Amino acid sequence: MKFLNQIQNSIYNRDFYKSLLAKPFWYSFKYYLKLSLLLSIVITIVFTIFAVPDLLRGLWKIDTEVLNIYPDDLVVTISEGRASINQTEPYVVPLPRHLIPKEIEEFDNYQNLLVIDTKVGASIEQSLESTSTMAFLSETQIAYKDIDGRIYTDSIAPFTNMTISEGELRNVIEHVRPWYKVLAPLSVVLVFGASFYP
Repeated sequence: MKFLNQIQNSIYNRDFYKSLLAKPFWYSFKYYLKLSLLLSIVITIVFTIFAVPDLLRGLWKIDTEVLNIYPDDLVVTISEGRASINQTEPYVVPLPRHLIPKEIEEFDNYQNLLVIDTKVGASIEQSLESTSTMAFLSETQIAYKDIDGRIYTDSIAPFTNMTISEGELRNVIEHVRPWYKVLAPLSVVLVFGASFYP
């Protein structure tokens, strides 16, 4: 009850802060710690009630959609930093319109999520600009645009060796899914710690 009175005085009573000058430092420090703890608990409760269920639903939706978007017949093989695919090129992965909110107009300029052409002769930036796609994969590079249309390019590391297929993605997701139930309490702890830390 005394602590609640202190909070009330700190908001409405100007003399509260003047009185702190006559009190020891630890009095103010203890009040600060108690107030921080109270605010952290409130923030954590609100986050747990409103954000955690949506976070878990979002994770389940994302991994399901990744499997739906990735073509069943596409296998991307990267060997010694060079990409190749098992399909006729250029290979196009359409942009999943059902996942994009209608109010985000920036996506109206794109028809494809990804174009793969490992035999392209032009520069990867030119290839990206000349196609209505968000990302472009060549033999040794990947280029992509952010929502504002800025282009970024990355080279595939020369020592990279991997295979990407629908089956491989499914295996990865199956291994990750058990961690979803750990993510909820972990996110609550992280929010509490972040909100308590000054």
